[in-house]
Amino acid sequence: MTDFLFIADTTQYSGNFEREMCAFVTGQVGDCGVGHDKAVIFEKTVPSKWQKKMEAIVENEADEHGCFRPVKIYPTPGFFNDGMGNHWPDEKWGTSEVTIAYQEAINDYQQKYKDSLPHLDAKTVEVIKYPAFQSVAIILGRKPSKGEFDFLVKRTKEFFEEEFKNYPNDKLLSCRLVRVETVTTETEEKSIII
Repeated sequence: MTDFLFIADTTQYSGNFEREMCAFVTGQVGDCGVGHDKAVIFEKTVPSKWQKKMEAIVENEADEHGCFRPVKIYPTPGFFNDGMGNHWPDEKWGTSEVTIAYQEAINDYQQKYKDSLPHLDAKTVEVIKYPAFQSVAIILGRKPSKGEFDFLVKRTKEFFEEEFKNYPNDKLLSCRLVRVETVTTETEEKSIII
């Protein structure tokens, strides 16, 4: 199976807005219905030619709960998450700034849950580097044409200009296309006697 992902890399955790962005950009909404208001705007403002193109190219896949969606959060190259809600550019890895922020987050967490989790120890804990999910991945069933890709980029920029105009630190970094190939390396067969 081969899919393509239209990726929008940002400076903010993408789980806060990925479904709304997808609905604004493509007019497509998952089973959960989140972003329906943005899809209505899409339907009213985008020519039907582009509505049909987006409907034809955007695919859905099930999330971990079985809810089918046309979008998901995606790891952002060049950034990491310390596991306590802080996102950092890779060049900050190993700096005292990251260690101090991480330790403060650990201390706050331990203070907040000290009665319910008495086994927590306030000792310094080593920072672990996790992926930073600051990217939005819109699932496409095929490679978009140049015109379709340009349309996706244009709509993504419009979304950021409108939705994040009051948040100057939250930025769209780039848009890109990723080809995803699923390869089966091993198949297991089981027999069941009925």
